[in-house]
Amino acid sequence: MAVAKSHQNQSVGSRYLLKHVFELAAQMHMTVGCSAVVVDSKPDAVGFYTKYGFLKAVVLGEEGSSSAEQTTMMYISIKPILGLIKP
Repeated sequence: MAVAKSHQNQSVGSRYLLKHVFELAAQMHMTVGCSAVVVDSKPDAVGFYTKYGFLKAVVLGEEGSSSAEQTTMMYISIKPILGLIKP
């Protein structure tokens, strides 16, 4: 999930993209058993995801990763998502 720099800070990510992802997760919960949404957040997006209830995940075996840009795995369980989605 990403928003073009020219459209950042205009609620595009939260109003449209994240809302759509949450709606898909709720549908998947009912049909196949989705239990959480997981993101691999870039460093400058951690605050965005935290604001919407995502938590940092503990990832085993990831120490010393040589990735050029370190990311943070984050998740939100389905329960708070279901509370946000209107039937």
